[in-house]
Amino acid sequence: MRVLFVNTRYPPEGRAGPAFSVRYMAEQHVRDGSAATVVCRTDRPGLLRETCSGVNILRIGTNFSPQQVLAIFGQALNYYQPEIVHTNLLMQMPVRVLGRFIKQSSLKLVHTIREFSLLCPNELMRSGSVCNEQCSECRDATNPLRIFANSVDAAVGVSSFMVDIHDSMGVFPPTTIKRAIHNAYDPPHQVRAPEAVGLPLRLGYLGRLDPMKGVELLLATLSTSLKNRDWTILIGGRGSVAGNSSPEYEAKLRKTYRDPRIQFLGFLDPAKLLSKIDVLVVPSIWQEPFARVTIEAYAHGVPVIGSRRGGIPESIEHGKTGYVFDPETPGDLERALLNILDNPLQLQAMKSNALDKWRREFTPAEIMRQYREVYSAV
Repeated sequence: MRVLFVNTRYPPEGRAGPAFSVRYMAEQHVRDGSAATVVCRTDRPGLLRETCSGVNILRIGTNFSPQQVLAIFGQALNYYQPEIVHTNLLMQMPVRVLGRFIKQSSLKLVHTIREFSLLCPNELMRSGSVCNEQCSECRDATNPLRIFANSVDAAVGVSSFMVDIHDSMGVFPPTTIKRAIHNAYDPPHQVRAPEAVGLPLRLGYLGRLDPMKGVELLLATLSTSLKNRDWTILIGGRGSVAGNSSPEYEAKLRKTYRDPRIQFLGFLDPAKLLSKIDVLVVPSIWQEPFARVTIEAYAHGVPVIGSRRGGIPESIEHGKTGYVFDPETPGDLERALLNILDNPLQLQAMKSNALDKWRREFTPAEIMRQYREVYSAV
C-alpha cells in the first residue's frame, strides 16, 4: 500500500512531537514492505528531494507561495502515485484547498488530529484559562477550515479526548471512520531493565517551561508541603509563555526555586533526562492532546504522575504505571507524590509495568498496525 504522509516538518528538521511521530510511521510502513513518501516544508529555500531509511522525502521551501505549494503537491501525487494521503500537522500548508484537491485526485484522505487548529487558533485557551467550549470568535475563525475537514475519509485522534471534542463540535460530520490511535515512540538506544529504586527519589519534568504546563504547581508542591522529604528533580525545557519563547519566565522560575535539589537543565534530549530519573511528572493545566512525553518515559522504564487533562490519563494506569491527579484539587498532586515516596517497592513494580506497557502499546510496529486497519477501512 502506497501512502503519502503530509506534515509541517520532518526530521532532522522540526523537533516537535508530530515530526517524529510521522517519521516513526513512515519508516515502519517501509519496514512492513510498503511504500512511504513524506511531503513537508523546510526553512531552506527551494525544493529538496531525498530518501532516508527507505522513505521518499520531498521538502518544500517556505519561499514558495501557497499556490506554488499546491502545484508541487499535485506533481508529487502524479509522481509517487499514492493510494492514500495521510495528513498530520498542517501549518504552512494550503489547508483550505488541500482536502478538496486530494478528493479531486480520487484519493482517500486520512487525517490525524494532533492539535486544536480546526477548533481554535489558541489551543483552546484564552487569557491564560482553559476553554471548555468553542466560542463564536473561534467558530468564525475556523469555519474556512471545515472545507478540509469535510474532505476527510477517516479522522484519527491521538487520544479519545481529541476524537470526542472534535466530534462534539461537529468538525468531521461526513466522516464515517473515527477512532483514537495513540502516538508511537522509538527510543534512541536499546531499552534495558529499569534500575533499582533508591533514595533520594529522582523526579523529572520534561517540556516547555510554560505556566499552562503546570511546572509552577509541581515546584511549589515540592518546595512547601514536601520540602522535608528526600527528593531531587531535574527540569528539562526552556521558558515559554503561550507557546512563545520566554527567557523571563524561565529566569523567574530559577530565581524563585533556588533549592539545590532542583536542577534546571535547559533543552536536552529526552533520553538523557529519562535515564537519570525514577518518576516523570506531567502536571499540565491545559488540555494536552496526548502528552507523548508519557510514552517516552515508559520506554525508559519510568512511571508517570500525570494530570487529569485532555488525553494524558488515557496512557496512565492509575496505581500500576503511575498516578493521575486533578490539578484543581488542592493537595492532589502532593498525595500522588507521597504515594511514590512512601512505597518504594510499588515504584519498582511500576517501572517494570511502564516498560511493559510501552512494548505492548506504543512501539511503531503496534501503532502502524492500527493505522493499517484504518487504511484498509477507507
